Amino acid sequence: MLYLKTTALSLSAAILICHADTVEAQLVSGPYVIAPLDVNGGGGMSSNGGYSITSSTVQHGGVEGMNGGTYSIRAGYWPVALAADCNGNGVDDAQDISGATSVDCNLNAVPDECESVIFVDDSATNGLNNGSSWGNAFTTLQDALTDAASRCEVAQLWVAEGTYRPDQGGGQTPLDRTATFQLQNGLGIYGGFAGGETDLSQRDISNNVTILSGDIDSDDILSNGISKTINGNNSYHVVFSRFKDPTAMLDGFSISGGNANDPVLLEAGNGGGLFNSDSSPTIANCAFVGNAAINGGGVENETFATPSFNNCVFSGNSASNSGNPTAANGGGMWNSNATPTLTDCIFTGNSSGGTAGGLGADAGTDAIVTRCIFTGNTANGNGGGMWINVSSPTITDCTFSANSATNGGGGIYNLESTPIVTNSAFTGNSADLGGGIANDNSGGIPAARA
Repeated sequence: MLYLKTTALSLSAAILICHADTVEAQLVSGPYVIAPLDVNGGGGMSSNGGYSITSSTVQHGGVEGMNGGTYSIRAGYWPVALAADCNGNGVDDAQDISGATSVDCNLNAVPDECESVIFVDDSATNGLNNGSSWGNAFTTLQDALTDAASRCEVAQLWVAEGTYRPDQGGGQTPLDRTATFQLQNGLGIYGGFAGGETDLSQRDISNNVTILSGDIDSDDILSNGISKTINGNNSYHVVFSRFKDPTAMLDGFSISGGNANDPVLLEAGNGGGLFNSDSSPTIANCAFVGNAAINGGGVENETFATPSFNNCVFSGNSASNSGNPTAANGGGMWNSNATPTLTDCIFTGNSSGGTAGGLGADAGTDAIVTRCIFTGNTANGNGGGMWINVSSPTITDCTFSANSATNGGGGIYNLESTPIVTNSAFTGNSADLGGGIANDNSGGIPAARA
């Protein structure tokens, strides 16, 4: 219980300031309410005494419930109730909710915007670890995701710099290769925080590197926390998305160490960094680095997936198949019957034992690729930078440089497809056939500068 400590203070548009077990009245206006009020002398209020409350205090933000006249409070401690204004808009929370200015989906009398963020920091070991603040942050991302899934009011996870593994957290089994971070509709997961920020715009992704790592047995060879050589048993998919819409967002992370290398187990051979099926998540400001798979070392998009990737980097990912070395596709990204949108992305240093060192577009993949750079990607078969098969992607203002393929299409290999390539440059690419572009049973690629 909070109390009003009455001292020699006149109450006029009073604000109540908390001091441990008491609330002290001061002459500052604010959105608070004293309750209960008894102006007849039987309770806390008296018609005589030295502490006056005038009728001018009967205003929102002052003392409510007063009639005309002058009143005083007897010295002592009296119960009070504070009318909260969590969003600082000058209107108490109850009025925000009743007036539909704010939503209260969980019916706890707190506007959703005031409890919409869950905090995660792997170094927050001295708090309550309930996600309510930076000091009380969850230490594992999985615990935060579990909490968010049960709370309709949560819209964002803020994750501080550090390394987070999908087999860590309540309900997880250590060293479980099927453990993965699953995206959720209506939830933005944001990395790049130092801890202590109060606004999303304050984060610094470059300096506060936030890593989602599939290196669950902690034996990879690392560089600055990123897997450079995968050893042992890593997670099949670091991140997973199925049946999600664009409100499922991932922003500001380095995704590393996923290894989808199982040729038998359903889906476990595709999408080491991200496996995305029949789903349309929004991915921004992320780096997919040092992941591996049979198909889609960095990312696999399949089965009507329509994701968007904005300002993302795909670097040092690989597609390989120990049982059949040339039956591997898409070192950086593999797309099958999907329509991804990629804007301002970079594919660099990715490799494939078969096709598509950088990006593969297969079986009706009508990708939209704008202002992207493909450089230094390699394929042991066809399509060092990009491999296109029975698809019609649109490629605009892109650069293909220093990509290579053992067979055809150092920059792009185009098989039975009709891509549209506009205002794009091809320089220093190499292959046995078609260093810049190789067209195989296709209509050719117009409007390109090879």
